[in-house]
Amino acid sequence: MIHLKKLISVFAGFFIFSGASSEEKPKIHMLLDKGLVIIETYPEKAPKTVKRIVELSNKGFYDGLTFHRVISGFMAQGGDPEGNGTGGSGQNIVAEFNDIKHERGIVSMARSNEIDSADSQFFICYDSHPFLDGKYTAWGKVIQGMNLVERIPEGKGQNGQVLNNPTKIITILENKLNRTGSMIDIQSLTKMYYSIGELSKMLEVNASLLRFWEKEFQLKVSKRNKKGNRLYTVKEIEVIHRIYTLVKVNGYTLDGAKKAMKSKSKDAIDDKQIVISKLNGIKQKLIQLKS
Repeated sequence: MIHLKKLISVFAGFFIFSGASSEEKPKIHMLLDKGLVIIETYPEKAPKTVKRIVELSNKGFYDGLTFHRVISGFMAQGGDPEGNGTGGSGQNIVAEFNDIKHERGIVSMARSNEIDSADSQFFICYDSHPFLDGKYTAWGKVIQGMNLVERIPEGKGQNGQVLNNPTKIITILENKLNRTGSMIDIQSLTKMYYSIGELSKMLEVNASLLRFWEKEFQLKVSKRNKKGNRLYTVKEIEVIHRIYTLVKVNGYTLDGAKKAMKSKSKDAIDDKQIVISKLNGIKQKLIQLKS
């Protein structure tokens, strides 16, 4: 269980869906690099929408997507694989307009002029916006970490488009692991640094191999503890996990992995299923453990 907690705690910037009892509404946990955001869902108000959000989450659809449109005082919008407001999962959701007021913290579905055009994109309100009420499907509310949502950098482009370094959603994972019958400690996900021993256990590779990768791929570890030992940041773990995925999961040679690491081609990344966000390979292992 300790191993699984450490494994889960690597992910920084992602959704975790936690199942709920009959007395409790389901909650989605979204971890940004600044901390944890918890969203309470309203399946009684928007059952099809909540169900679809969970389906997309469990499929890993939101892995690495961003908040691409952010307008101060209005809202932060994300969930688009194209990163510009034009994309989606390819499956529209029937509108479920309801009596939830669009106020601070409410999470609602973005759509085009067509009523039933909502897909994967959602937005989080920064303030009360009555003109949205009854016109967009509200399906949840931020109940913890709204201050973190409000710290998402404002878009400087047209209509709030984020032009540089958009805030990422990294991955989605259910909160419960049925194999142990225990609940993963969500709060442990906010840890920011990991020792080489912890990283070795997370990836199930020898620490000497991690050091070899550091040398071969000319990786720089920016932080060390008082004894001079390596401390990995989440961003550094992203890079190391991409190497892990190329070599251990996809079977790349060392030279092939080096070329892929340098490649900026989106098609090449998609074709080879290279993980460019975080620890998606480990996520799949955990999903298998649940069954």
